[in-house]
Amino acid sequence: MYIQNPGVGYDTNRVFFYKQVSGEVEAEGVEYTYVTENSISSVGFDTTNSDGIYEFGNGTAIVNSGTGTGSTGGFNIGTHLRFGDNSGTRFVTFDPIDSRGVNSVRVYAVRGNGSNGGETPDVAGQEDLRIQYQSTANGAAPDSNSWVDLGIVIEAVNNGEGTGVLDNYDFNLPSAVQGEHVYFRLYQEDNSGADYDHYGILSISFLGYPTYTLDGCTRGAVGTARSHTSSDLVYFDSYL
Repeated sequence: MYIQNPGVGYDTNRVFFYKQVSGEVEAEGVEYTYVTENSISSVGFDTTNSDGIYEFGNGTAIVNSGTGTGSTGGFNIGTHLRFGDNSGTRFVTFDPIDSRGVNSVRVYAVRGNGSNGGETPDVAGQEDLRIQYQSTANGAAPDSNSWVDLGIVIEAVNNGEGTGVLDNYDFNLPSAVQGEHVYFRLYQEDNSGADYDHYGILSISFLGYPTYTLDGCTRGAVGTARSHTSSDLVYFDSYL
């Protein structure tokens, strides 16, 4: 049985779904004997180049690797998207994507810590790295006054804190962001100046639901399941 768009999750004995199951029925859940998680669908941008960048805002650029030392030497992570070198609001806007099915974003990045080539973003609520989105008609440009803020992807920390190394920063996206033509941007509201509050980014990925293959189910009836209330489970006695 092939399942797409699962619900809350699964353990080794039971999985719950709220989407269509193999084109047969809407299921509240299904019991199974074994499950395999398949690849997660995704679309993303390699930020070691500008191919997926719609607009570089103030304080953002693709730069070469730095020394990886001090607070202004630059991050030693190879060519990357840098947030720094200018005061004021910093942002970068990515090319629009079809975000239907997307439910999270992953930013592979490093945050300055005062000794890794970047200075520490340390003012919560101003120097965090945030994500925003905007849906437009196909082909239409984003409106600078219509961005919707979704929240913080990478938090500001106290000076000198944080690992100071590349890491995956994940952020769950609401269903409202799903659409055929959606812009996303990373946004830093403020900073203390060009030599302060730096981030280095290697990629951004928009992830969809994983798919699952069930190798066996315990009971029920595919395609003939009777109506159930939201508190019941739908069971199958065969699998595809």
